[in-house]
Amino acid sequence: MQKIILVLFLTLYIQAQDLHDLVMLSYKNDPVIAQLNASVNLYETKTLSSDLWENPNLSLGITDIQIDNISHRSLEPMQTHFISIAQKIPLSDKLSLSKELSSLKEEIARLKVQDRKRVIQSKLTLLVYESVIMKRRLKLLQKNRRNLYRIKQLLQGYQADAEYIMEIEQVLSVLKIKEKTYLAKEEIFTQQIQELILQKPKDIEVKLDFVDLDTKLLKNHPLFALYQKDIQIAQKSIDLAVAKQKADIKVRAGYYQRQNRDDYINLSVSMPLQIRGREDIALKVAKVALSVQEHKAMALHNRFENSVKMLKITMDQNRATYRLYKQNILPKQKKISKYLRSKNSLNQVSMITLINNANKVIKYQDKALDALLAYFKAYAKMRYYL
Repeated sequence: MQKIILVLFLTLYIQAQDLHDLVMLSYKNDPVIAQLNASVNLYETKTLSSDLWENPNLSLGITDIQIDNISHRSLEPMQTHFISIAQKIPLSDKLSLSKELSSLKEEIARLKVQDRKRVIQSKLTLLVYESVIMKRRLKLLQKNRRNLYRIKQLLQGYQADAEYIMEIEQVLSVLKIKEKTYLAKEEIFTQQIQELILQKPKDIEVKLDFVDLDTKLLKNHPLFALYQKDIQIAQKSIDLAVAKQKADIKVRAGYYQRQNRDDYINLSVSMPLQIRGREDIALKVAKVALSVQEHKAMALHNRFENSVKMLKITMDQNRATYRLYKQNILPKQKKISKYLRSKNSLNQVSMITLINNANKVIKYQDKALDALLAYFKAYAKMRYYL
C-alpha cells in the first residue's frame, strides 16, 4: 500500500509544473520569439553581403547599324563591335562601416528576443500567481460555506427564528455566486497560460513565499543594451555620412573591334559631383538621430528606475498588510468568533451577531488575499525590470 501511495505521489509530482517549466515552454513555443529569431537569421545573412563590392557591369554592343542593310558591316570606320566592363570602387571605408551597422542591427535583433523573454516571464509570473491565489480563495470560500451550512443546520435544529435562517441562506447564496465567479476566473487564467505556452498547463506548483529582491537596476537589461546599440548605430551612421562625402569612382574598360582595322581599348573613370549638398544634409540628420537616441536612453533609465521604486513600495506595503491580516486581524477576529459562540451558548448574544462576525472573517480573509495578490502583481512586473 505504501508503495502504491509513493508511486501515485511521484506521478503527481512529475506531472506538476512549476513556474520555471512554464516559462521554458513559452520560450520554446512562442510565435513572437520564433519570428524574432527569424529576424536574427535575416540580419546574419545581410551582414555577410554588407561589405561586398557592387557587381561589375558587363556591356556588349554594336555601333552604327545600317538600317537599309543590317547584315553589312565595316562599310565605314564608325562600325564597331565592343565589350566593356565597369566596376564601382569605393574610396573610403563605407563598406566596413556598413558591415558594422549591419552587425549592430543583428545584435539588436538578438536583444529583442531577450526582451520578449522577459515580457513572457513577467506575464506568466502574474498569471500563475493569480491562478494559485484564486485556488486559495476557492478553498477558503468552500470552507466558509461548509461552516455556514453547519450553522444553518444548528439553527434549524434549535428551531431558531426564521430571520436568522434567511440571513444565513442569503450569505450562502452570495458565496455561491462568488464561487462561480472564482471558478470562471480560474478558467480564464488557465486559458491565458495556455495561450502563452501553447498547451494546456498541468497542476501548477508554486509557493506563495515573499521574495527578497535586489532592486538595483542591472545595466545588462536587454532594453538598456538595445538602446545602447541604437546609440552606436547613430554614431556609426555619422561616420558613414562622413565617409560618403568621399565619392566613389566608376572605372570602365572596353575592347573595340573593327573589321579590317586595328582593335583598340577604351579606359574611362567617372565620379559624381557632390554639388547638391545631399551628403551634408545626411550628416546633419545622422547627428540629430544620435541626439534623439541619447535622450531616449536617458528617459528609459529614468522610467525603469522610477518603476522599480514604485513597485518596491507596493510590494513592501502589501507584504506588511498581508502579515497584519494573517498575524493580527484574522487571529483576533477568530478569537472574537470563539468568544461570541461561548456567549451564544449562554444566550447572552444574538445569532445575528454571530452571523455578522462570520461575515467579517470572510471579508478579512478576502482582504488578506487581495494584499497577497497585489504583492505578487508588483513582483511579476518587477521580474521584467530586474
